Amino acid sequence: DIDIKQEVRKQIELCLDELMLGYVDLLLMHWPGKWETKDEALNRRLRKEVWEVFEEYYKLGKVRAVGVCNCQIRHLETLLQDVEVKPMLNQIEVSPYITQEELVKYCQDKEIRVEAWSPFGSGTTNVLKDDLLKEIGEKHGKNSGQVVLRWLYQRGVCSLAKSSKEERMRGNLDIFDFELSEEEMSKISGLNKDQSSVGDGMPGDSIA
Repeated sequence: DIDIKQEVRKQIELCLDELMLGYVDLLLMHWPGKWETKDEALNRRLRKEVWEVFEEYYKLGKVRAVGVCNCQIRHLETLLQDVEVKPMLNQIEVSPYITQEELVKYCQDKEIRVEAWSPFGSGTTNVLKDDLLKEIGEKHGKNSGQVVLRWLYQRGVCSLAKSSKEERMRGNLDIFDFELSEEEMSKISGLNKDQSSVGDGMPGDSIA
């Protein structure tokens, strides 16, 4: 069996060596457990062991913030019972087609920042081609992507919008000169289909 704690320490030290900064801004636990097991107790123990190493490096100042990815409410509930330093961020998939409203509210109530990965659906859900987003964008002089990012911003969700093109990067930042109405916010949220860009169901939901 792998010594989980030692392996996590090894990987963190490798990152620190490669970055040559002496610290990282944010360290994330990518998944809440093993995919291939339905053993909830095992995955809870693994989360706890990984997190204890995260706490070590956070207390040493080598990590400035610690967070999780793809954790559903049940994962967070047990993790919060097991740790000293609570997660500062939960990075989950959020777009108008997968709004995850219950999970977002839970995190915000617990003062855990939510970061949306794949806010544009990674090109697989065609969310940016949705007629409603185009219509709202035309009204505000914005494109569909900017409407999505503004919708996330007004929900209190930060976004991880990736692009290799400078023009699009600039456009993704140009969302602070307009505001969506309550009606527009509600209509966008109403597009929800629980449709992930990486398969059926919510990412991480099938992990015990």
